[in-house]
Amino acid sequence: MAQPSSVSLISDYGFAEDENYMYRSSMEDTHLYVQDAGPEKENIFLGVFDGHGGTSAAQFARDNIHKIFLDMCAANPSATMPSILADTFKMTDKKMEKTDIDFDGCTAAVIYIKKEEKDSKIIKKIYSANCGDARSILVRNGRGLRLSYDHKPTLTEEQERIRGAGGFVSMGRVNGILAVSRALGDFEMKKYVICDPFVSETIVDPENDTHIIIACDGVWDVLSDDEVAQIVTEKKASGCEQAAKAVKQKALTAGSTDNISVMVVQL
Repeated sequence: MAQPSSVSLISDYGFAEDENYMYRSSMEDTHLYVQDAGPEKENIFLGVFDGHGGTSAAQFARDNIHKIFLDMCAANPSATMPSILADTFKMTDKKMEKTDIDFDGCTAAVIYIKKEEKDSKIIKKIYSANCGDARSILVRNGRGLRLSYDHKPTLTEEQERIRGAGGFVSMGRVNGILAVSRALGDFEMKKYVICDPFVSETIVDPENDTHIIIACDGVWDVLSDDEVAQIVTEKKASGCEQAAKAVKQKALTAGSTDNISVMVVQL
């Protein structure tokens, strides 16, 4: 894959995916890469969307979430980026509800990379937002620093919220059905499966931060953050596409039974 033109923010980008046909009859993941995103016309918006129950929710998120984000940036120039990202997830969910998507949903992990000024210096900052268990990590000193937060029904705070809304958690699933506690879509269960994202912001350390990795739970179910960071670090000289393929293959070899999607960005 050709290197992106926005070399001031990133130097390389790669993506790999696999349906994992031995265990899955279809590919429900999708992804997004948008250059020149934002008022400065040089920022980058990335995302991985892991569908469940169908592909409609993931495809809707892929096609619309960055447009909603950019509209919100333009309409709220004084708002903080974390608040805009949080509102973007909620608005994406609201707009999705007005379509004919009733039963399927998707987890989502997005990254927004932009330049900012701090102490009279230009820095790079990573904004991360996610709902569900699609995950983003930053490779710092060769190890995986988590940027996102896995929303699982087994978490105490998620169980309390679900029960407070009248639902229950059984066998690690919301109402015995869904294995994630937050997602876009899933409107038949929206009372319990909310779309409110976890949002973080991280200043890039140019001396020690090398890559961002976004992947679906088909990777993280079988590989740790540090294992993925190590694979990508070892493949640095080969480029991000080869690194993404290496992570994908390692997840398959490690016994993943889910669709696989891996995005790798070199800072």
